[in-house]
Amino acid sequence: MSQPSFSSPEAMQTQVDAYFNYCDAKMIFKQVVQKGEIIIVPTPTPPTVIGLCVFLKISRETLNAYKHGEGSGNPRAYSDIVARALDRINDSWATRAGVGCLESKIAGLILSSDFGYTTRNTDTIQLQGIEDICSDLDRSRKGQD
Repeated sequence: MSQPSFSSPEAMQTQVDAYFNYCDAKMIFKQVVQKGEIIIVPTPTPPTVIGLCVFLKISRETLNAYKHGEGSGNPRAYSDIVARALDRINDSWATRAGVGCLESKIAGLILSSDFGYTTRNTDTIQLQGIEDICSDLDRSRKGQD
């Protein structure tokens, strides 16, 4: 990020707020089958990370630089604005996923690619060698005699 895209943190916040207002006001139309009929359901446009970047006229790389406090001026102020915006986007998608508004594979893809969620089990299992298992069995048998 060679030069800041915003004149001040307040200017960035104004544009971020405008993006979320835009999403709330711009309706998309979802088709839902209900009792054998297709119903058109207007719903606000969901905010996305890339949508925020497009609206702000910055790249995702630049957004990430702001997120990590890189740049001149008051990088911490920009970082906080981006963090709050990303949290708001995350909350929006997690809420949609939680109430079943998204097909589960799409929800998983969005939440894992943009926010680091995973369904991978990270528990570790410690395996004993066969000799240890046999020794444990022998000890337990001797204790039962």
